Amino acid sequence: MKQTAQDYFVRGLQFCQDSKFDQAVKVLGQAIELEPTHLDALYNRAKAYFKLNSFDLAIKDFTQLIELQPANAFYYSERGVAYHLAKERSRALQELEKADQ
Repeated sequence: MKQTAQDYFVRGLQFCQDSKFDQAVKVLGQAIELEPTHLDALYNRAKAYFKLNSFDLAIKDFTQLIELQPANAFYYSERGVAYHLAKERSRALQELEKADQ
């Protein structure tokens, strides 16, 4: 039986819950390949990247989420946190200001 984006998402979520973030990133990526606008898969992959200290990749996923939902202040704040952790302080402040608007 062919796997759906939702099937991969559910598996990826389980890997996140089991703290297997490398595997989560891979499986959530498969969900995103099948459904590039799968918001939950993008968000959870970004959070898995946080756990792996791959802040640039988390920023990339949050940027994609913002492109899909530009009015969602939460994604700006999360991207701001990622910029902060990536030691890009001025970018972090800009993102947090966007989230506050």
